[in-house]
Amino acid sequence: MLSTLIRRRPLHVSTCKILLGSYCKSSTSFPPGEVAETSVVKENLATSARKKQKKKWKSRVYVTQRSNAAKHVLNIAFPGNDTNIEPGILGIKASQFRRKFLDDIPSLSTSMKIVEKNYKSEDFSKVIDFNGLMAHIGLQEITINDVLTSKTSQGEVSSLLVEKLNSMSDALFIDALILLYRMKCDIKNIHIVESQCLQRIETLTLNNIFLVGDWWLVSGYRSQSYHLKMMAVMRNVVTQLSTPNILQLCYNIGIYQNVPMPFLNDILKLIEDNVDSLSLNGVIIICSAIIKCKGKVDNNDKLMYQIGDRVSRNIQDISAHDLTVVLRSLSRCYFFHHKFLEVAVKHLPEKFSDMTLEMLAHNAFALSRFRVLSQPFMDSVAKRVVEETTTKLRIKSTWMLLRAFTRLNYEPSDADTFFEKCVDLMLQRKQQCQQFPFQFLRALISLAYINRYYDSLLDILYEPEFLEFCIERSPPGVEKHLQFLSTCIKIDKPEYSGHKLFTKDALYHNGTLQEHSFTRDFKIEVNEVSESLQRLTGGPEFVKLHCILNHAGYFSTVADIEMLLDKNGQPMKVGGETNTESEPTTKLAVLLISQSHCLQDSDTPHGSQAMKVRHLQKLGYTVKQVKTKEWSESHSDKEKEDYLINKLSLSLESCDKV
Repeated sequence: MLSTLIRRRPLHVSTCKILLGSYCKSSTSFPPGEVAETSVVKENLATSARKKQKKKWKSRVYVTQRSNAAKHVLNIAFPGNDTNIEPGILGIKASQFRRKFLDDIPSLSTSMKIVEKNYKSEDFSKVIDFNGLMAHIGLQEITINDVLTSKTSQGEVSSLLVEKLNSMSDALFIDALILLYRMKCDIKNIHIVESQCLQRIETLTLNNIFLVGDWWLVSGYRSQSYHLKMMAVMRNVVTQLSTPNILQLCYNIGIYQNVPMPFLNDILKLIEDNVDSLSLNGVIIICSAIIKCKGKVDNNDKLMYQIGDRVSRNIQDISAHDLTVVLRSLSRCYFFHHKFLEVAVKHLPEKFSDMTLEMLAHNAFALSRFRVLSQPFMDSVAKRVVEETTTKLRIKSTWMLLRAFTRLNYEPSDADTFFEKCVDLMLQRKQQCQQFPFQFLRALISLAYINRYYDSLLDILYEPEFLEFCIERSPPGVEKHLQFLSTCIKIDKPEYSGHKLFTKDALYHNGTLQEHSFTRDFKIEVNEVSESLQRLTGGPEFVKLHCILNHAGYFSTVADIEMLLDKNGQPMKVGGETNTESEPTTKLAVLLISQSHCLQDSDTPHGSQAMKVRHLQKLGYTVKQVKTKEWSESHSDKEKEDYLINKLSLSLESCDKV
């Protein structure tokens, strides 16, 4: 696990560089008379590429050192609390030293950033109790200039500060953290700092709890333990949290990706009435928390509607990255905001050049969740993937690309080249496929939607060793996905002679269908169609309501209706012995189709529905699809029966006899 995280770290750094580029284009707020310079940021970006990132396990404490690129993005990007400004030297009281939430400007800064960039060494001693700190560690002869310029002095001061933390008051402890951040030197025994933070969190003020949380982000380290304990403390005082507090918590959730879901749902409810008063940055931070948390977000239509409405009005003012974040958050909650999606699809081409392939994969995947097909956008994505010569997509991003195209049942103009490029990308990242086998499996299932199977990928998946990895490292229920793919191969590619999962897997559903297993919004229509057909054909023995295919549950939990017709179109009993000498000539599969089985504003079936129809047809069924909208338009029983007779081509003679 540790090695996996280390290998994934550069991806986060590249994401931070994208963020940094967008933030550097806008002005950053600093105290009057000071000018922000980005040269130092750029230098640190170059420096960070040469530094190795480390992970340390000490006394069950998980601490991660982050890159300089991430530090500076965090310094610029995240919000904070309002701080009390008073007249006097520097305008900030040391006892209330907090990052300021600047809601009226496009970029956000932090108090620590201001300290680093905008205060001269002789003034810095007035921001914190520098003399008190030096007296506490026995280095009264050291000056502030020594600490800020001499590496030797920094190392000595840093070691003594960490050593003496346990004997400091809370106020002096906060000053020590600020000085450690300002010195920008490596901190030995970082686990001691974390231990002190965890011990003091119960006695710190709300303001200082957030400051310590900031420190772990901007100083170059992360503490999962402090984050979780901070969340626990905040949960007890949730009613006291201001809007800036909530935004700070959302930002932390976006970074650590770990939060008790009931607490996140509580703070999202608190913010739902204040979306219009937030800056666009604040809205993006909320969306980031929604997509980064690992649990299920409760349905909050009010909040999601306001987010979509707010961004729709200001979509010209947000970056490509921020648009991606909002689109992902709405798709994760499956909240269909018609106006936002319409505006987003319109503006995606304008921001296309500012998007990385990772961002394009996320956007395409989000649109596919809504079943929204924008052919120009999808064609541009496919072309970009094909033309990129140094593409190194994560296996997750490759899966999302494949899932997007196949979910939308869409093949671009140069489909063969595009899908072969995606296959090559996965083959190049075989080691990552082993680390994340479930994503690799889902990529192959996505290809199966459009009847594309590649022996090179199947051979990897069905290797006995890889199957063990897949079962061990995948979520519960992965066997269902493996069984699904195996059945698809048996139907679509029976000639495949490589490794196989099962040798005796059934194609047809053998289990008993429970009523709760196909509960959907149009369950009433399923029962109505079944009952009407029973009246037309003479009884329930002529109509079977069940999942016809063994893997039907993967497509949908709605039951199908199976019938047998002789050569004259007369119904026959389904299952068991029949009373007629006629052999069945038609196996009929009646599928009830709602708008959820098709693309938005279209009659085109989405990928999984198209695959289901294809599989039924390959197994010898004549597929008849009854649209719920058409069914609802027939009012009387006679109208409904006439509709079914015409739709299913039933023999009128047999139905008249009944």
